[in-house]
Amino acid sequence: MAESFWKIASRHRRRAFVVFAIFTILYFLFLWVLLIGVYLLLRLYGFSFGELPVLQGSALTAFGIGSLLVAAQYRFARRHALPHILEMLRAHPPDPTDSYHVRFRNVVEEMRLAAGVPVGIQPVISSLVSANAFAATDQLHGAVVGVTEGLLAKLDREQLQCVVAHEIAHLRSGDATLTTLICSMIVPFVTLYEKARASRESLQDTRSRAGGSVGLGEAYLFLVVFILRLLATLVERRRELRADAEAVELTRNPVALAEAIWVVTRENHFVCDDMIGNAYAPIFIADPTAGPDGGRDGFLAELFTTHPPLGRRLAPLLEMAGINMPELLDRLEHKTSLRQKVYGAVKEDLPTDLIQEPLGGELNAQVGSCPECGIPLAPDRWAGVLIASCPHCHGRLVEDAKMVRVLTRATWRANTISPEEAEAFFRKNYLRSKSPEFSDPRPKHVCPLCKLTMTRNYFSYQFNIIVDRCFACDVTWFDANELEMLYQLQHVIHE
Repeated sequence: MAESFWKIASRHRRRAFVVFAIFTILYFLFLWVLLIGVYLLLRLYGFSFGELPVLQGSALTAFGIGSLLVAAQYRFARRHALPHILEMLRAHPPDPTDSYHVRFRNVVEEMRLAAGVPVGIQPVISSLVSANAFAATDQLHGAVVGVTEGLLAKLDREQLQCVVAHEIAHLRSGDATLTTLICSMIVPFVTLYEKARASRESLQDTRSRAGGSVGLGEAYLFLVVFILRLLATLVERRRELRADAEAVELTRNPVALAEAIWVVTRENHFVCDDMIGNAYAPIFIADPTAGPDGGRDGFLAELFTTHPPLGRRLAPLLEMAGINMPELLDRLEHKTSLRQKVYGAVKEDLPTDLIQEPLGGELNAQVGSCPECGIPLAPDRWAGVLIASCPHCHGRLVEDAKMVRVLTRATWRANTISPEEAEAFFRKNYLRSKSPEFSDPRPKHVCPLCKLTMTRNYFSYQFNIIVDRCFACDVTWFDANELEMLYQLQHVIHE
């Protein structure tokens, strides 16, 4: 029998109280041990406390201070959690000139109306190449549904609808309120860990310093992960199954949801690093720390993990759709082969849902003239991303903020370079080490935006394509076919 809204809300309130109690106990134990340590140190140096009940007094003091700290942290988590989570995940509002972003924004609004949510849900996009999605909310900033750039590049519209419906189901049921609270309560510990790690890396001057900092860092890491696993016991894995069922109710498309969950779980869904992945796992559609099977099953997994395994999530969806696992894989293989035709097809040969037409709009700044031939650059699109290109020499100017989108999305425009040519280029040039700043005899380019001389270097150590960068404007210039080569190279290296 399905649980009522009031029963779910009551359970969330009880678990929020348990979160408060857990942190109160942790702060109390830490402060009590700290106060006793100070007392013993002072006794060692000859200070006398007479007949004062030190143990009882320090316990009361630690409990009082700990309760105040937890109350302040709890209030902050309920009201100000969202900006910190979005900053950690490098999430931002959709770009109105990007057709993939516009599609996602429209899907969020469609699913919001279908779910009957009366207030707006803000769509946000994380600048990560991994495929994942999340929902979060607090009292002051409202609710967000977010996806990564990698997810936008891998899912079609129907699959994206199901993912957004799943996340809106978490918001509507109140699950997102509890998971956001749990994640945000751990933010100070994660922040301290990040600062300690940065300090450790900067202070590794001697082996003794490095060894001591590593030991302290590992101990702190163990403590934080222990707290995370302790909090994970408050997160029901069944909430994902409930959200899956509500997503099917909203979209009437269990097959597309099964496809989306399979793609997200089997693809790279890792988020930032292990610490952030552990800290924010409850808000994601797929556990960032789990493998391609989505996690384990069993009593301990039920207790200490936040998501059910892949097979357990797919079983009810396949039953609703009336298909089996081989049929689902056949559908996914057909869609994958269809999308891979972009490597060798021309635009007119592709299905319309694989072509992102220009939406209009202007570049963020005056694009200027081509640094190669002096002809004015024109607005252009690459896989839905607004860039600038030269109509004569076909060079391209790309903003660094848009580089992840350009490199993760399939596009018919990369067909001028074949995978075989990219593989031959990689085998020939991957050991190049001499900087092109001094070895390239060509004249240096001038930035089309600020007219300063651009820096010539390899795009990265992995992709030894010579490009020109302007660090003042945060743009990169690709000569003809260089962007196509870079796009094909990442697929060749991945394979």
